[in-house]
Amino acid sequence: MELKRILAISRRIPALRLDLYWLQRHFPHPAALFAWTGLFFTLLGLLSALIFLRYVEKAVKNMPYFQISTQHLTIQKIPQNLMPFVDAIEPIGLSSLDIFEPRLTSKIADAYLKNPWVFDVITVKYQYPNQIFAQISLRQPCAVVYYDNQYFLCDLIAVRLPKDFSDQSALPDFLPMIFGIDTQPPAPGQIWSDPLVKEALCTADFFQQHFPEHPLQAIYWEKLPEQTEKSMVLCQDQIRIIWGTGFNPPVPQITARQKIQALQHALANLEANDHSQICEVDVRFGYAILRTKTLWFTQFVPKHP
Repeated sequence: MELKRILAISRRIPALRLDLYWLQRHFPHPAALFAWTGLFFTLLGLLSALIFLRYVEKAVKNMPYFQISTQHLTIQKIPQNLMPFVDAIEPIGLSSLDIFEPRLTSKIADAYLKNPWVFDVITVKYQYPNQIFAQISLRQPCAVVYYDNQYFLCDLIAVRLPKDFSDQSALPDFLPMIFGIDTQPPAPGQIWSDPLVKEALCTADFFQQHFPEHPLQAIYWEKLPEQTEKSMVLCQDQIRIIWGTGFNPPVPQITARQKIQALQHALANLEANDHSQICEVDVRFGYAILRTKTLWFTQFVPKHP
């Protein structure tokens, strides 16, 4: 009776009718035919359920409620000195995602690491329905290098940071500028291999550590009289500081710390006295030579242990 009912239903569905006739020929026993027919409809039901679930999954993933827009991956907390560059700190090559994306945190971390401003990605976490929490370590700009009427940001190890300026008025006033560089800048994220750039950046950082209240305005590489190699000249509070260079120093045993000690002693005396006539301080030899437009005199610094 059940077989006749199934065959009657199958006549209404041509493809299904052919399959049931094939089963009837190969399985003449009614019980076997009924078992295989049940299995067939079970598999058909499972396949339909799987297709339906896939459709529901795709529809849910496309719901705006679960979408993560890259426009919303913005910096929420940043050091004050990096605020002028916040628009350049963003993930690179990251398309719109949903919260169910496989390897979601890894994809976001990789996108941030492609930005030269990002030194490291510490953690990336997500929270339903569409929130991302990332903690990243950023590179700190150390100075601005002038080359061919443009200004390029660099960090302490001479990595070029991707924010350039063509107008000097747009530059941040808390970073010193480096002049006298003859080599072309590298691509953003690459190290500027020029040794003059690297030494100027190290000197700027060293100077900042010892004179945080009197930052440098500029660093010049220029040829001084009777010299064939360029020397480093610092500019601070309208005073030129002849620093020299580490490549061919006039006195090889003079260290940067000795120069700083000589400069500290000289600047302390200048602050205590009228220094309006002083225009230059030479510390290349480990002691300070103060010069004005009309005369110069030498001030020896006591040796430190």
